[in-house]
Amino acid sequence: LATGILEVILYWVFLLALLVTKQSTGGILFLVLNYIQSMVSVIWVIPAIIERLHDTDHSGWNFLWYLTGIGAIWVIILLCQPTNHAARWPRP
Repeated sequence: LATGILEVILYWVFLLALLVTKQSTGGILFLVLNYIQSMVSVIWVIPAIIERLHDTDHSGWNFLWYLTGIGAIWVIILLCQPTNHAARWPRP
């Protein structure tokens, strides 16, 4: 949730900077900064989702359902399930 909020805030800041500059290089800079920010957020979001799936006693491979349109709803449902303290994948 915090990452999603941060992404929205940064997106609007970058978009505002693009509108203020009104230059073509500003548009390219906006796209590059937005891409970098998205890649950085993916670095910690995917492992966090996989860890949460493991906490709910599901395989991390269920994350791949997110790549389909309707499968994203299934992943969200799995993430909202209660934690199973006797999970199959113990933490190191």
